[in-house]
Amino acid sequence: MPERLKKAVKEISIQLLRNAVVHGIETPNTRLSASKPAAGMIDLEMQSNGQGFVITLQDDGQGIDYDSIRDKLVTDGRFSAEDASQLNRSALLKQLFSSGFSTKTSADEDGGRGVGLDIIKATIKEYDGKLNVNSELGRMTRFVITLPAA
Repeated sequence: MPERLKKAVKEISIQLLRNAVVHGIETPNTRLSASKPAAGMIDLEMQSNGQGFVITLQDDGQGIDYDSIRDKLVTDGRFSAEDASQLNRSALLKQLFSSGFSTKTSADEDGGRGVGLDIIKATIKEYDGKLNVNSELGRMTRFVITLPAA
């Protein structure tokens, strides 16, 4: 790993892992009722691809609930119900990465303060990187971050 990326990779990895635990992996009872193993799985991979450094995190949790993002945007007063209903998945993901936004109803030591995904976004931007998010409701979420080597 290039020396200049070590701090960024560490920050991104910590935030992704924290986000997967707090927002992704369901409780054992919820998982069992969804015919999943009681324990969730989080896979974190890091690799160099010649052009850059790739961080991939995937969990087998609940996935991104776009309707709950929409509802929280309305509840928080960021959008009217009508405007929120017009947001597509890309626009909803953008909101998910905005400063101060969290789908949790209350903050605790593990999350809900709206700082996490915005830190990831800012770090990726600072290093001229790329972010790809893929999610299936009830099944998984995968983040792929690519940071240029030079």
